[in-house]
Amino acid sequence: MHTKPLTPRLRNWFTLFWVGWGGLLLGANVFAQEAPDTMWTRSFEFDSYVNARSAEILPDGRIFISGDCGDSRIGQGMFLLELDSLGNYVNIHVYGDDALEVYGGYLSKSSDGGFVLGGTLNRSSNQDARILKLDSEGNIVWERDYVRNSIQYIESIIALPDGSIVAGGWMRQTPRDLFYWMKVDGQTGDTLWTRSFADIDAGPDGIVDIAVDNDGSLLLLGSAQYDPDSANYWDVLLLKSTLDGNVVYARTYDHTGYDRGFSIAQLTGNEFVIGGGSIRQDANPAYWQSYHIGINSNGDTLWTQTNDYGSHTYCMTRDVLPASNGGYYSIGTTGFQGDGERIRVCRNSSLGEDEWIGHYTYTWQTSANLAVASNAQGSVLVAYQQLLGLLNVMITGPDPMLDTGRQPDLVPSRTNLDIQVFPNPFNSTLTLSLETPPHSNVTVALYDLLGREIDIIHRGRLESPTISYTAPASLSSGVYFVRASTGVQASLAKVVLLR
Repeated sequence: MHTKPLTPRLRNWFTLFWVGWGGLLLGANVFAQEAPDTMWTRSFEFDSYVNARSAEILPDGRIFISGDCGDSRIGQGMFLLELDSLGNYVNIHVYGDDALEVYGGYLSKSSDGGFVLGGTLNRSSNQDARILKLDSEGNIVWERDYVRNSIQYIESIIALPDGSIVAGGWMRQTPRDLFYWMKVDGQTGDTLWTRSFADIDAGPDGIVDIAVDNDGSLLLLGSAQYDPDSANYWDVLLLKSTLDGNVVYARTYDHTGYDRGFSIAQLTGNEFVIGGGSIRQDANPAYWQSYHIGINSNGDTLWTQTNDYGSHTYCMTRDVLPASNGGYYSIGTTGFQGDGERIRVCRNSSLGEDEWIGHYTYTWQTSANLAVASNAQGSVLVAYQQLLGLLNVMITGPDPMLDTGRQPDLVPSRTNLDIQVFPNPFNSTLTLSLETPPHSNVTVALYDLLGREIDIIHRGRLESPTISYTAPASLSSGVYFVRASTGVQASLAKVVLLR
């Protein structure tokens, strides 16, 4: 087993200053506060693939992002990427295996200032859990594989205040998949106990998030497949477990019959919020909408909220984070017909009501994993896959509902590079309107969905703020991206070609 510190050959693909407004694409802003602007966006290119799973922002401003990746320069395995407070690259470690593939990369900060990292080792016939204890710089303290001669996947991990570690996921045991969790010693990695729950079939993900109640017990979140004959009927599932692994209760939450939970966060006292999605079946066609559930530590429902944020195609909450002065942040993606999908960051009250909404950069796919974190100022960091092999990281400005003050030196000017395209969709000829910094050389190029350069539209200084572009006759109908870059800044616009 090995770790490979990466030299700066893993390059920043481009830097975006993409401004997001509260209520974007939703009409006029009806909230008391506008959503914060984007402070910065960074992109890092892997030549095979990358998945972001977890993120942490430390009190000193350092940022750590984890997941799994494949790259010919640094290898395949779980990774830990370190950035400074402005998103500049510091270091990366890849924790792979000389003979086997390793996936996952779920991260939790430990009480000693280090981290724990969990994932799955892919053997020829079985999958085994793998947990690493890391120091504050990402170096391996210990590494352990947990072999059960069956298929088991780690989907979540948490370092407890006493130094022990709990990891959750699912395991395959004929005739059904089981919810699975285990506790290990934080000093040695020795197994303390393993548990599974067989009363309900595990849904598509197993245990995906873990929270700790005030009494020290564990709240384990997943989705239950309540119809064994169909993979499309789910309820949100919450298991409460003692620190000895004994189940206190199992609760399911059914809104429409197609419900999934992805994240749980403690609000105040014994109240928690679950974030996920629920299919709106009264629409034609049906589509996913954001679904939030307020509960107490007994699992009782206090309130529910659903919202599609103006979308009639796709809307999901992937993560929830507590806000320092009450309420919480919900993070996910929203799809808009003809305009793709955008990262969505919301500030919600303790009853789930929206207090501000921001839609930000385009995402690559609806099922993409998001790695999120927030700091004391209420800035929300989101890392996600933009194109195949491209990891995007963005952070919003401070939460305007927190009395922390902005940091003007970190907030970019609105006079950065910007590109607008019309008509969209277009048949053959496209007009591009660009706003560029003074005296800048700009390169404008067309890319396909895999990030491959298709055509150079313009290179050099602009004589006019508008460019007329005719697509090659050989170019087929489809979705493309127009990218304008000055070498320092860049901007993307999604276009649809209809022949």
